[in-house]
Amino acid sequence: SKYGDKNGLTVDEARDIVVPAIMAKRGTLDWYSVDYWSKRFDLDVLKLNHDLAHLIQPRPLSIEFLDWLLSEKKTVWLTTNAWPATIDIKLNRVDLSAFLDRIVSSHDLGAAKEDQAFWHALFDLHSVAPERCLFIDDSESVLEAAQAFGIQHLYCIEQPDLSKPARGVTQFESLSAFSQIAPSLSMSDAVG
Repeated sequence: SKYGDKNGLTVDEARDIVVPAIMAKRGTLDWYSVDYWSKRFDLDVLKLNHDLAHLIQPRPLSIEFLDWLLSEKKTVWLTTNAWPATIDIKLNRVDLSAFLDRIVSSHDLGAAKEDQAFWHALFDLHSVAPERCLFIDDSESVLEAAQAFGIQHLYCIEQPDLSKPARGVTQFESLSAFSQIAPSLSMSDAVG
């Protein structure tokens, strides 16, 4: 609606322009680039992200899950397609620094997580066998790329947006709660 407002378009007219442009970039770094979309639509997309920051919140049991991983002495990397400034916005809302060994943005590696080049660059940073890694994501196309690279322990977040209904996950084990992976966690431990 911001693009429509700026250009004197109805919501439907704006959608007819914006949605095809966005879909044409799906799975590429541009899809996730705040700078790209800011230039493409002449909007301050980073400001729009700041305006919506109040919606960012941890998933139920996610902090407890990360704490469990820490207690198990597991190396934990956050790999994301998010634009670096967007990562900062999210981490300012939910500070995960105590639980993460490293944060890797696909923009730093020059390829989106859907691309095999991302996985090769990522594993060049950390010499671990892909078959020993656990990878959780909410995108089946990203999980397909991880699987093609050799990661064997894959989970797909069943409900990426907690304000919307769960979706059907077809190819990968569906993850509805972190207690599925860390049985020591229970829903009664969930906060808020």
